Amino acid sequence: MNLRKKLIYLLAAYAAVVVGAAAVSIYGIKFHIHEAIISFDSSLDSTSEIYRLRILAREQILALREVIARKGKTTTVYRASRDEFSRQLDRVGEVTPQLARNSAWRGVRRIAEDLKTECAACVTLIDASRYDEAELLLSERLEPELLDPLIEHIYKATASLADSSRDTVGNLISTNTEVLTMAMIVGAMAVVLCFGGATLIRHWLIGPITKLREATEEFREGHLGFRVSVTGGDELGSLGAAMNSMAESLDTTQAELHTSEAKYRALFENLRDAVVICDTDGRVVECHDGDGGILGGDDSKNIGKHLLEAWPEWKSDSREWTSLIERVITTGNRFSIPDIVLHRDLNDDPAVIVDIITYLVAYDGERYVAIILRDVTEREVLQRRVRHADKMEAAGTLAGGIAHDFNNLLTSAIGTLTLLENEIDDEQQTDLTQTALSACWQAAGLSRRLLNFAAGGYKRPQVLCLGEVIERVVRSLDESVFEGIEVFTDEDREVLAKVDRDQLTQIILNLVRNASDAMPDGGELRVGVSTTAAAHPEEKAAPQQWAVLTVADTGGGMTAEVKKRLFEPFFSTKTRSAQKGCGLGLAIVYAAVRHTGGFIRVDSQLGVGTAFRVHLPIGEGVPESIETSSYVGPAKPGHGTILVVDD
Repeated sequence: MNLRKKLIYLLAAYAAVVVGAAAVSIYGIKFHIHEAIISFDSSLDSTSEIYRLRILAREQILALREVIARKGKTTTVYRASRDEFSRQLDRVGEVTPQLARNSAWRGVRRIAEDLKTECAACVTLIDASRYDEAELLLSERLEPELLDPLIEHIYKATASLADSSRDTVGNLISTNTEVLTMAMIVGAMAVVLCFGGATLIRHWLIGPITKLREATEEFREGHLGFRVSVTGGDELGSLGAAMNSMAESLDTTQAELHTSEAKYRALFENLRDAVVICDTDGRVVECHDGDGGILGGDDSKNIGKHLLEAWPEWKSDSREWTSLIERVITTGNRFSIPDIVLHRDLNDDPAVIVDIITYLVAYDGERYVAIILRDVTEREVLQRRVRHADKMEAAGTLAGGIAHDFNNLLTSAIGTLTLLENEIDDEQQTDLTQTALSACWQAAGLSRRLLNFAAGGYKRPQVLCLGEVIERVVRSLDESVFEGIEVFTDEDREVLAKVDRDQLTQIILNLVRNASDAMPDGGELRVGVSTTAAAHPEEKAAPQQWAVLTVADTGGGMTAEVKKRLFEPFFSTKTRSAQKGCGLGLAIVYAAVRHTGGFIRVDSQLGVGTAFRVHLPIGEGVPESIETSSYVGPAKPGHGTILVVDD
């Protein structure tokens, strides 16, 4: 119940009490008047009783005269009259107590006592048969001296009683009128008092309280610019001034709080690192994804969820997140965990590598754990590239040394075989010599590719038709390479690439052989070309057009661990004892593609297959023709000086 209703009920109760008291007073006075009237009626009855006393006295005298006249004894009639007179005398005194203050009634009592005494003397004379004496006593004493004065005093007493009753009734009637008038005045004053009190209560109390209530509603809804209009020097005015002062202070504090919150919220939302704040149960209270998209998606949908429910891919990490949170909450220590690999999909490659920092935060009387995830994938990639570059440099140094020594041996062999070819006339021996020279020239091509792998060989980028090169390389391979394999090639002549011919041949050859080895039980091999727009993953540059060479197989695919080491020199999943490979094929492909300025993307899934997409600089203009052989026939004899230069 609100205060207004309470006050209204209180005022109504007050009015009811006042009116009720007035009514009770009025009806009480009327009751007393009524009682007085009843008493008056009773006095009238007493008057009749007094008059009856006179009759009984006469009856008593008449009874004595009758006895004397008959000269008999006292009769029952006399005794009954005598006893009734005595009882009537006592009853009148009891019924009308106010007669005790009446002198006439006192005379009646005195004469009545004398009358009873003289009657008793007369009865004595009659019982003694002294009738004459009894007659004399009755005639001379009882009637003139006692009976007549008794009757006279009875008249006086009744007259006095009647006068007193009339005065009492008159006074009561006058008092009744006055009391009714006063009651009406009191009732009118009570009504005026109620209306006046209600007006004052509304003006002094209900009105200010209503304004204060409106102000509190405005403040509760956040309208701190609202001000209370209650004035005055009373308690409510002081309360209104205090509320205005409080609202002004709160408004200032709230503005400062909003400014501070906006500042720190802007800092929080623009952090490059991902931040997750969770409670003691591991449920997310606040989160921010950062620039790297570590958390992957809408932040708000994860609020209230458990950590591993919001990001189930975190289960792939062997770390116990729940126990880690408990340790931070319990000890309050700061923990740093480097190089945590988080998978976006448990069946896919690692998507992100993070450093994690956890520490305790407390606000609103509660303890929480802040988990900071810093994306170090780029750092890890750079480290891998450095390690890979070191391996490639070591392999290149080894390959370069071998190639240089091998070139020295080939120079001697080719020179000697060329001299023998010019001096031999036998056709069979000439064919054998030419076969040996062809093998030496092929070995020279291998040496040149080793030098290219070591980044020290000679390169001559050419505009080549990818479809034509693919066709020639695939057709030059032995049919046993594609046993049980269905080959699909794209011979589109519109896609051109700017690349060294030997490097392109080596890229296609190694990728095709690897795809063939990945399908020992047969399958499909697709070699295609296309163009696409993409940004170089290792360079911060705008997307550009690339010529794409795609070699895809339907073999067993690769695991994530194999993909990590795919281009490492001397790393191979093939059995070396079966002479399947030594682990340099893809390393040479990687080096060749890097030398062209391109890059490689590999998509592989276990049980489905693998696709290599080699992005090469796109070529413009007329493509160059492809030579079918490096051997041009025997040299013509002549004379001169030969200068041999080794690069």
